[in-house]
Amino acid sequence: MGEKYYQYTAIDEFTRLRYTWYTNAHDTYASSEFAKRMVKYYR
Repeated sequence: MGEKYYQYTAIDEFTRLRYTWYTNAHDTYASSEFAKRMVKYYR
């Protein structure tokens, strides 16, 4: 059976700019990593 991947997505409601990140981990570390990357992306 294949490996599972999880998608995290954030959408800026004003500009509709989307940030998507895929990971094979489904834990709190992956969620916090997504938040850090998202903030860096939108700066």
